[in-house]
This record gives sequence, C-alpha cells and structure tokens, in this order.
Amino acid sequence: MPDPIPNAPADEELSASDIADLAGVSPSAVSNWRKRYSDFPVPIDSAGRWTRFRGAEVRAWLVTNDKLPDSAAADTTVSTCDDLLRAAVEISRYSSESDLLDSLLEAAAFAATLVNPRDEAIRDEIRELVGLEPAPPKGLEYLASTPTLEIGSHREVADSLLNAVDRIGSSNRYPSTTTSPRLSKWIAAAMMPMDDWESTYDGIPIPPEFEWYPYTIYDPCAGSGRLVCDVGEEYRDFCPDVIGQEIDPTMAKIGSLVIVLTEASFDNVVPVEIGDSLLDDKFPDLKADLVVAHPPLGMRLPDGLEDDPRWILGDPGRDGSWAWMQIVLSKLSDRGRAAVIVEPGWGWRGGRSRELRANLIRQNYLDAVIELPPGMFHETGIGGLLVLLAKDRANRRHPREAGEILFCSALMFDDDDVGDGGVVYVPPEVIAASYMNWRDNDNPVESFEVAQEM
Repeated sequence: MPDPIPNAPADEELSASDIADLAGVSPSAVSNWRKRYSDFPVPIDSAGRWTRFRGAEVRAWLVTNDKLPDSAAADTTVSTCDDLLRAAVEISRYSSESDLLDSLLEAAAFAATLVNPRDEAIRDEIRELVGLEPAPPKGLEYLASTPTLEIGSHREVADSLLNAVDRIGSSNRYPSTTTSPRLSKWIAAAMMPMDDWESTYDGIPIPPEFEWYPYTIYDPCAGSGRLVCDVGEEYRDFCPDVIGQEIDPTMAKIGSLVIVLTEASFDNVVPVEIGDSLLDDKFPDLKADLVVAHPPLGMRLPDGLEDDPRWILGDPGRDGSWAWMQIVLSKLSDRGRAAVIVEPGWGWRGGRSRELRANLIRQNYLDAVIELPPGMFHETGIGGLLVLLAKDRANRRHPREAGEILFCSALMFDDDDVGDGGVVYVPPEVIAASYMNWRDNDNPVESFEVAQEM
C-alpha cells in the first residue's frame, strides 16, 4: 500500500458518505466496495450507526485502486478571485503533492498581486509574509501569461480567502477550530466601542480618563485571522496594532496575509507569529488593551505546566479552558478588556474549576457571561459561552465591584410558543447593545423589546 497522501491529517476519520464524496460516487458504491474488495480498509469501530474509517488508509486504497477522480476533472475555469481559490483547492484535493491550505495560501498570495500587477512593493511584502514567490498554483500556471481575471481590491482577496478557509474548516474531512463568520460577528459586536465618541453622554462631557479604545489587539490562537480582524474593524479609526500567534504554520501565514490585506494592522510586517501560545509564547512581555481568543474546546493540557507564571488564578490542571483564560488575563494591560470562548460546562464544573471561577470573581476580572446559541462552531453543534473579562472594572465611569456581573443568553423563549418549546435566537447586535448599556451607561435592559429598540 502506498504512503498516505500528505494532505490527509494523521487522525482524520471518514464516514461512508465522506468516502463517497471524496471519490465522486454514491454511498451505495462505497458499500459495494466494502463487500467486493477484501483489502478495503477496516473500520475503526463498526459498532453502532456511525461507522468511521482512518482517512489515510482510505485515501491510499483509493489511489491504489484508481478510485479517485482525476485532478484534470476539477473545474479550473477562473474568472473571479473565488474561482481561483476554489480551483486551487479542488486541484490540491486530488493531489498527493500538496496540502489544501498550502495551495490556498499560494493562490491567495498570487491573487493579491493581481490587484496592481505593477506594484513591486506589494509583491515584496507578500513574499515576506508567506515565504514564497507569488505565482499561479499548480494546475493554473497558464494564468501567469494569460490572465483571465481582474481583482478589484485586496479586501476582495481577503474575503475570498476567509470564505475558502471556512469551507475547508466546515468539511467533515478537514475539521478545524477556525472561528466561523457567525461566531466572529458575535464577539466583535460584544467588543464594540461606545457609540458616542464625542466625549459626551446626554450632553454631559465625559472626562477623558473614561474614554476607552485599544492601542493593541491580540489573539493568542489567531487561526485565519478572521476574529482579530473583525474586532479590529470596530476600532479602525484609532489605527490599533493588531497581532496574534498561531500554532499551525500555514494558518499563521494565512492570518498574516488576511490582516495585511484588510489593513487591520498598521505596524507589523508579519502580524501573526508561528508558535504554540501554551508552550512557546512569542510575546512574553506583551500587555494588550484588547485580547480575543477562540481556543480549541475541551482541550486537555500536557504535563509540566504546573508552575507557569501566567497562572494568576491558580494551576488549571488538565483543563485547557482555564489555561487559555489565564493566558488571556496575563496579556491584558491595566486597562485591558477581553473576550474568550469556552464550552458550556465551564460555568458549572466543580472541583478545581469552581475554585478558579471564584478567584476570577474575587479578583474582579469577570465582567459578563453570554450564552451563545447552538451551531456557532465548525467542529460541533453545541452552543458555548462568551466570557467577557476586564481589568478596568474598578476604574470605569460606572465602577463594578467583584461579583457585579452581567449574565445574559442569546436564547429566549417565544411567548407565543412556550408550550411548544419555541425558541428565539437573539441577534448579536441586541446582546451587544445590552452589554454596552450595562457597561457604559449603568442601565440594565429589562426586556427583549427594549434591547431591540437599542
């Protein structure tokens, strides 16, 4: 059996439907292969309804038995930036020589040079960001001499790149913890500044010390850069420094490219550093004013982290959520604010987790907890919690003491359908308005209708 195809993750698991999709056949054809071919890969666990196979074994078998569609069958008609990135991914999907994300990065870097083909400075900057010479991806080499598309802006390239990453991340075959557009919008809405930047409230001047905007925005698990860019967009007028760190080298380069193409950052040549924030902090002295993080849910920590100086609340043990929470806190300036995504169980687990929650409240860092609706994550259908932290709670225009915390939910029962279990999903803008009104104006929101009016 040949070596596994490189673009298959080592722990990838495929269902029969995934295999059918990969091979371009019906699920019944896959069922027939299992019966007819004695060398067809053995399921990981054949018990129950959801039979899974090891992805590397399946791909190797498909190649050996000539069951994969030929890469030439991929649609390589290119007239838009979306077409270019989609074609690059499709060609890579059936290749044994390239990774999906690598091909996507290569295509996006090339697309960025087409906005202004004569601008050598842009080409040099992109070369430094991605570590390669911008050129058409494999299978699309003809675009170098016979361009068939025009791209209007770097923002268009960034949007197409993020959409392509989302398509890969939402695939069963290529699971990812990349922040979905829907979740990113929720977090960005919650971190919005006050609407009134004229330094007045109801005609009364606001003292300058209570005006707040971030000089630095940081994401320790930046992924594709979508989240930190969406949050940075809310403060674009103040030209913040947007930076991040990402463990996956290719994804880090994608994040850097997205940040630069959207002009979300103004001071960093390479905004996203490559490295594991848990084990190899690339910004040990950083104190940011705004930190956002969507870490992997349910992560278990390795041994040897008990004495990390970043554990300002206490040793998290094996709990990855509490490690990320404290990494975020350790990066906040004295005026810093933060948003962290955690799994629903974070709010009620006992033992060590309960002690850490108590310390978080006693030290007056916990500002709000927002229950998110289900379907917010690529990797799972469950909901989650958006935890908002702040180190300036005691010094705001409306100071908060330890224990004064806003709890709200994006799930509300429809009064007309309570008997039938009807649920209304509250828009992120409404939740954000409720939180900002509590944080900045000290006015509690008493009803859903009032929040909608805001």
